[in-house]
Amino acid sequence: MLGASAALGDHLARHPLDWHALVMYEPRDLHPGVEEFEHGLDDGTDPVALRVAYRRCLLSIAARDVCGTTDLAQTAAELADLATATLRAALAIASAAAPDDAALCRLAVIAMGKCGGHELNYISDVDVIFVGEAVDGADEGKALRAATKLAAHMMRICSETTVEGSIWPVDANLRPEGRNGPLVRTLASHLAYYQRWAKTWEFQALLKARAVAGDLALGRAYVDALEPLVWKAAERENFVTDVQKMRRRVIENIPAAEIDRELKLAPGGLRDVEFAVQLLQLVHGRADTSLRSGTTLVALEALAAGGYVGREDAGRLDDAYRFLRTMEHRIQLYRLRRTHLVPVEEADQRRLGRSMGLRTDPVTELNREWKRHATVVRRLHEKLFYRPLLDAVAQLASGETRLSPQAARERLVALGYVDPAAALRHIEALASGVSRKAAIQRTLLPVLLGWFADSADPDAGLLNFRKVSDALGKTPWYLRLLRDEGAAAENLARVLSAGRLAPTSSCAPPKRSPCSATATAAAASNPAIARTWNRRYSPRSAAPTAPSRRSPSPAASAAANSSVRPPSTSSAPTAPRPSPSRRTRAPSSTGSAAPSPTSPPRPWPAHCARSSARAGATPSPPASPSSAWAASAATSWATAPTRTSCSCTNPARVSPSGRPPRPPTRSSPRCGGCSRSPVRIRRC
Repeated sequence: MLGASAALGDHLARHPLDWHALVMYEPRDLHPGVEEFEHGLDDGTDPVALRVAYRRCLLSIAARDVCGTTDLAQTAAELADLATATLRAALAIASAAAPDDAALCRLAVIAMGKCGGHELNYISDVDVIFVGEAVDGADEGKALRAATKLAAHMMRICSETTVEGSIWPVDANLRPEGRNGPLVRTLASHLAYYQRWAKTWEFQALLKARAVAGDLALGRAYVDALEPLVWKAAERENFVTDVQKMRRRVIENIPAAEIDRELKLAPGGLRDVEFAVQLLQLVHGRADTSLRSGTTLVALEALAAGGYVGREDAGRLDDAYRFLRTMEHRIQLYRLRRTHLVPVEEADQRRLGRSMGLRTDPVTELNREWKRHATVVRRLHEKLFYRPLLDAVAQLASGETRLSPQAARERLVALGYVDPAAALRHIEALASGVSRKAAIQRTLLPVLLGWFADSADPDAGLLNFRKVSDALGKTPWYLRLLRDEGAAAENLARVLSAGRLAPTSSCAPPKRSPCSATATAAAASNPAIARTWNRRYSPRSAAPTAPSRRSPSPAASAAANSSVRPPSTSSAPTAPRPSPSRRTRAPSSTGSAAPSPTSPPRPWPAHCARSSARAGATPSPPASPSSAWAASAATSWATAPTRTSCSCTNPARVSPSGRPPRPPTRSSPRCGGCSRSPVRIRRC
């Protein structure tokens, strides 16, 4: 213990007789509770004596911790019980100093945060909320003022620095309205605030509320009155979004110079585990009362037992949380200072590593284990909420538990899906089976579900993704692109969530052309992908096979003619004339005039049908036309590069009208047939 804590060594130097607390371990000493700690604090009749008695009790807890007699969970619970006994002793000192005030009111102290959850650190803010009521016959206003004086005095007793130092700060900022609100409220006032004005994070904080000191009957009435509101918080609009924004806000407030050493708040830290567990508790604890625990490790175990979290993931998260909390305890224990930063000096890291049992190469082993566990937490924090949705519909091994359909629907509703039953059917259709395609979908869907949930219409996004996957799932490049290119997958998710018409140009592309939505997403993520895309999937390879130039089919000629010629005034239905593009040239006054409205349109060269598509019209394919093909063709050609030359090099070629070809011009160097096209030529 002396090697792990210089602060407790200094305490023994000032109070040598306190070493008797370490003489022996009796069975009753192994797991002391609140009563044992209250007995140990009997000598604390004033603030200084209370600090001495507190450190004496802390000696025994630290000795059992560093010697391995108790594990992390038991150590944190003992620290919370010692804090409970200390708050009771401090309130007794404050009441003894103002007996008239104590006679006017009933005051209950509600522990929040880690103290309320039985998982306290060696040095941490003890978060509390005060509830006051007038005794029978007393004026409520006077009673609340008296209760406020008692509460403020109790906080000073614990927080102020004396010759024996301080115990820990008592923080009441989690109360309604925070620093701007009254320190003590009545039970009715608390209830009215949480029913009308409380924010999502305030219900999340109430998960760990526990009556610890003062009038315990009033404290239990407070917890019982607010408990139904806590488990309805998941029904609030934008619940999941609010919790995730709260987590991002915490990360953004970390100073840049400390984020690499932050053990609690940084990505992959302790707060990631706590936020993920609390989020799942609030969603599924409405129907499953076994999840209603304020202790993180107990709640994580219950989530795994209920099938809300995979057992393997829960085990890795449990190991990582225990390791990170043990690091936090050892860092704070050395000087008994409130900090969550890993020390920079090699000597401090060596001491820290050896105190955790790493003896061969303490510094290297400590940093390696720390980074490994932080990586596990960072990965599972994102996966934990979405991945079990797949297990609800997947085939599991014998003895394994999975998310029930009702629990899966609750989670989807919390994410913002309007029709959770349909969403589950889509997930089952995409992820069920043992094929490689299903395995990749099971890897992609947890992340995609989150991106869909961030959009305006999650249901449309998931439905459209299923449509595109059904159409393109057997192609060799589709799932591979989404798996390997994160930006492409995210952009596709955003496009598909835009509405029901978003996947129209993606579901049935030509044989060799990838879907345009994925192409756009990949090109947007990397310029190199855009260049490769244009080379491989240019319109010349994406377009349907054109008929021979020497024998154009009537269907192709008619399709090309209808796409560029003005409509006839005859009664036969004709396609509307497309608007000219930005580079459209007006017909030359010296060139051939357009046919009269009453004359039949002259057939256009079939091999120039693709050039007409550059003007904005979509040519029909020669056989079995598809509206999806037309949409994808228009999208692909609209974004493809262009050329100003033509591959028709035969100078003797004549147009179908029988006229000789026009002389080569700047816009049409060689091809007489294409010289009539009013757009830039890409290829005949």
